[in-house]
Amino acid sequence: MERWHPSAALRTSAEERFTVLSGELNYGGARTRHQTLRRQTAVVPVGAPHAFDNRTGEDVLFRVTLTPALDSEQMFTEMIRLANQRQAATPGPRQIARMLRRLDLGFYLARPPRLFQDALFFVLASIPSTRTAT
Repeated sequence: MERWHPSAALRTSAEERFTVLSGELNYGGARTRHQTLRRQTAVVPVGAPHAFDNRTGEDVLFRVTLTPALDSEQMFTEMIRLANQRQAATPGPRQIARMLRRLDLGFYLARPPRLFQDALFFVLASIPSTRTAT
């Protein structure tokens, strides 16, 4: 059985290229972990499950290029906005589900299967927000 990083993801229609500008970033796939150091570029092909992490505790600055970009810029902008609203590192599951449903990202988690993710994200995106205006 393949072991996946909990946040491993894949893109169904975009190549992902990232260049580490400063710091150290680990990336890898199912069974391997590659370490990328300063000023190195890694290419993740379309459909390849991958994950990133920072094991040093130091800041990492890297540039990501997606080809084609699809709605990726809108996704990153919205994720930052949502994370700031929640005062947390990432948006909540319902917010992510709504964003994935609305934007053309070609983005999925490596596990569970896509059919399950589609159904789960549909249900999560349909749940109304419980926040009230103040």
